[in-house]
Amino acid sequence: MTKLYEALKIPRGITSVVGGGGKTRLLDELSLQLPGKVLRLTTTRIHPPQCPCLINPRVSEMRQAFEEERVLCVASYALVRQKRRQRGKLRLRFFI
Repeated sequence: MTKLYEALKIPRGITSVVGGGGKTRLLDELSLQLPGKVLRLTTTRIHPPQCPCLINPRVSEMRQAFEEERVLCVASYALVRQKRRQRGKLRLRFFI
């Protein structure tokens, strides 16, 4: 079966995902399928990813985390907020 990143012809390197919906789900799937290390960043809010997330890390902390993890998310501590949704669930907002 063809992997998603192969079907989309995503090359090794930096990949940008833009659009009106489905970006987080797409990134979740790509993170699982892409070979090598994956670092997830965002310029807007996202639901908490299904991978470890470092808040405002130093480069040395990211290197150390990559020794144990293949996929990481990085967010800025100064702008992490919690917002109560209509259904009573909490959603973290991650900003870079």
